[in-house]
Amino acid sequence: VSNSYSCGGFMGNNNGVINNCYSTCNVVGYDMTGGFGGYNNGTINNCYSKGDTEGYINTGGFSGYNDGTINNSYSKGNADGDENIGGFSGSNYGTITNCYSTGFVTGNIDFGGFVGWGAGTASTCFWDTQTSGQSTSIGGTGKTSAEMKMQYTYTGWDFVNIWDISYYELDYPFFGDEYDTPADAIPSTPQNIQITLQHPHAILTWDEVTHSTEGDPIYIDGYIILFSEDQDHYFFLTVTRDIPFSHRFVMENSSSMYYNVIAASHFNSRQMQYLKDLSSRLIKQEWEDVKKNLNKIEVSAQRRK
Repeated sequence: VSNSYSCGGFMGNNNGVINNCYSTCNVVGYDMTGGFGGYNNGTINNCYSKGDTEGYINTGGFSGYNDGTINNSYSKGNADGDENIGGFSGSNYGTITNCYSTGFVTGNIDFGGFVGWGAGTASTCFWDTQTSGQSTSIGGTGKTSAEMKMQYTYTGWDFVNIWDISYYELDYPFFGDEYDTPADAIPSTPQNIQITLQHPHAILTWDEVTHSTEGDPIYIDGYIILFSEDQDHYFFLTVTRDIPFSHRFVMENSSSMYYNVIAASHFNSRQMQYLKDLSSRLIKQEWEDVKKNLNKIEVSAQRRK
C-alpha cells in the first residue's frame, strides 16, 4: 500500500470504531503512515499489524498519528522514516492502552521504541528494546525480548477474554482466536522419529520443528507424545519440550510399543494447562477423546471474545 498522506495497511483515516481487524501488508507514505492506520481520531480495539512501514514524518508500526484511542493492539512491523517515528505510533496525542510493539525503528529526529513524539498517554504499553534497537521512547516501557514473552510483564492485561501467550514463554502475546485457521500456524510434522531401548526405558528422538507447513518460521508450544500397543488405538502419554524424551519403565509392562509425535503450536494457555494436568494423571485416555476436549476448550475461549 502506498500514498502520500494518511496511509495505512488497513485504513487511512479513522473517525469511528474498529474492532478485531488486522493488516499484514507493507506500507509506504510520506506523512501519517502506519502499518495498520495512517491517522486515528476514533477508537481501535483488539487489532494488529505485521507489515513494515516506511514514511518521512509521523510514521509508526501500527499508527502514523494517533489522536484517538487504541486498546489491546500490537505491531510487529519495522518503522523507518525521518521525524516522529515509533515502533507502535509515530506521534501520539491520544490514548494508547495495553499495546506493544516489536519492530525495528529507524529515524533521525524524535524517534522511539514505542512512540516517537507527542503529548498523549501510553498506559501499560511495552516495546522490545532488543528487536527495536531502541532504548528510549516518549511513551511505553521498554523490555527485553525474554521479558516481552512472559505473562507477568503485562500486569492488568486480560488473558482470559482477550489475550493469550505461549505456555512455555516462546512468543509475544497474541489474541486467543488469532491462529484458528491460517495455514502459517500449522506446524510441520516432526521428522526422523527414532526409538532407542535403554532397558527398561524407551528413548524417543526427533528433529525439532522450526517451520510451518507453509515454510514460515514458527514457535512450538510443545510436542504431544502418543503411544499404542497395537498401532490401532493411540493413547495420550504427555506433552513435552524435551528432545530426547524418555518413556520410563515402559519395557517392564509391555513387550512392544508404538509411538507418534505431534508438534503443537499456538495452543492457548487453557489448552496447554489441560495437557499438562493430563500428563500428571495415571490414566489411559484415547487421543481422539483428548482432541475433542482440546477443541471444546478452543471453542469456549472463542465464545468469550
